[in-house]
Amino acid sequence: MRDVAEPNVNEAMAKPGDLRSAVNAILSLDALVGQVHAALLVSGKTVTRSDEAFRDEIGSKLLAYRIVKDVAAALKHGRLDRPKAQERLVRDATALRPGPARAGTMRAGDALVDTNIELESGFVFVARHTLWAAFLELNRWLNQARSDFQRP
Repeated sequence: MRDVAEPNVNEAMAKPGDLRSAVNAILSLDALVGQVHAALLVSGKTVTRSDEAFRDEIGSKLLAYRIVKDVAAALKHGRLDRPKAQERLVRDATALRPGPARAGTMRAGDALVDTNIELESGFVFVARHTLWAAFLELNRWLNQARSDFQRP
């Protein structure tokens, strides 16, 4: 978290409209959940062997992470057409793109051009805001789950 994901999220926060830093932060947060799954699996603490099912389980509890994991999967595969039990919020890698900030997505002090995430529903999020929310969600979740790593 502190060595890779946090610096990548901080860089994305500092660089509005920089697609590379947004992609690095998105992939880092999603990879972090995969690493947590692997550690839990090795320690015998998780019930599912599928990292995808584990990600879906975490995404069902943490909305910002759910958006991030769907964008990460879309970036990896280009387009997500396979049906899933949990509806994808993002299906296409082009949903993440730099562009003008849109009314209703901006906060005081935001840049006029930023990297946006457009959901399948048409709703648009500023990627930096979603990344920060996902980072905070995952940080809280990891702090609560930390005891799972420490129990024999």
